[in-house]
Amino acid sequence: MDSGQTLFDKLWQDYIDRLCPSAHQVHALLEEGQPLINDHIALRTFGLSKVGLKVLARPFLALGLSAKRGLYL
Repeated sequence: MDSGQTLFDKLWQDYIDRLCPSAHQVHALLEEGQPLINDHIALRTFGLSKVGLKVLARPFLALGLSAKRGLYL
């Protein structure tokens, strides 16, 4: 498994563990017999330089992921 997929898997697990346990059931309902793949994330910030979008995007860009429409770096 590539490191990008590993990162997304860990983010998803953290999300369902800490923030929204029911998301796992919703995800399962939407699969309809086929794997449902999370293919994007949204990063939201408070516009602070130490945790701004440019800073948060670095690990994803370092993995070779690319910014798409709607990402303002």
